[in-house]
Amino acid sequence: GMPGRPWLNAAFLAMAQFCGLTMAIANPASTELMNVKKAGDILIAKDKDALRFIEHFSAQANVNSVPAAIKILTPQEKIASAIMEGDRENILSFIEAALSAGGQIAYYINLYNLYTIDLIVRHLPLTTGIRDISNPWGVKFVPLFGDTVSLDNIETDILRKQFKDPRIHFALVCASKSCPVLQGTPYTEDSLDAQFKRAAYNFLTDTSRNTFTDHSMSVSKIFEWYGNDFKKPFGSFSSFIAMILTRTVGPKIHFNEYDWSLNKIDRCP
Repeated sequence: GMPGRPWLNAAFLAMAQFCGLTMAIANPASTELMNVKKAGDILIAKDKDALRFIEHFSAQANVNSVPAAIKILTPQEKIASAIMEGDRENILSFIEAALSAGGQIAYYINLYNLYTIDLIVRHLPLTTGIRDISNPWGVKFVPLFGDTVSLDNIETDILRKQFKDPRIHFALVCASKSCPVLQGTPYTEDSLDAQFKRAAYNFLTDTSRNTFTDHSMSVSKIFEWYGNDFKKPFGSFSSFIAMILTRTVGPKIHFNEYDWSLNKIDRCP
C-alpha cells in the first residue's frame, strides 16, 4: 500500500471540496478527514461563523489534554498496519514475530516448493531436469515481503541457518527423481512435527533412494551434502536414520549417485 495513505485521502477530499463537493462518504473516525472537512467548510463559506470548526477543534483539544492509555498493538494489528502504510522495512519482522518457529518453517518450506515448481513449469520443456536452467538456486525470483530472494536464500540463509532443523531436507523438493517426494498437502504449524516424521520415514524407506542392512547402508547424497546438519540435534545422520527406522544401521556407508532427471509423469492416469 501507499505510505501515508490517510493524508492522500485527506488531500483528495480537500480538492473535491474546492471543486464543489458538498457531501462525501467518509470515515468519521478519521482524524485527518474530519480536520480537513471542518477547515474546508470555512474556506468555501459553508461554516460562515466557524462555529462548527471551533466546536470540532475545541473538543479535540479537550480530548488531547487528557492522557490516553497507550494502545499496545497485537502482532496481527502491527502486520495489518504495516501493510496499509506500505512499511516494507518492518513487515517481515512483524510477520516473524506473529508466527512461532514452526509456523515460519512451514511457511518457508511451502514457499520454496511452490516456486521450485513455478521455476520448472516456466522453463519446460527441459532436456533432463532442473539443472538445465541457468543458476536455478541462485537467481533471485521469489517475492518475499517486498524483496526478491533466491531458492538458496530460503534454504540456506533462512531455514538452515536460522532454524537448524535438518528434517527440512526431507521436505524441500527440487523436482528431481532422487529428491524427496512432494507431499500431498502443505506444511502447517500444527502438524509440522508429524509431517516431518512422515516425510523422513517415507524418504528413508524408499528403496530407490536408500537401502539398509545391519552392517551397511547405501543412502542418498543428501546425507553427504548436509550430514553436518544432523550432528548437533541427533549426533549424526546415522543416529537419526536409526531413530526413524527403529533399527540398527551401518556402519559402512555408501552414497548413491543423485538422479537429477525431472520427476514427472508422462500423462495423467
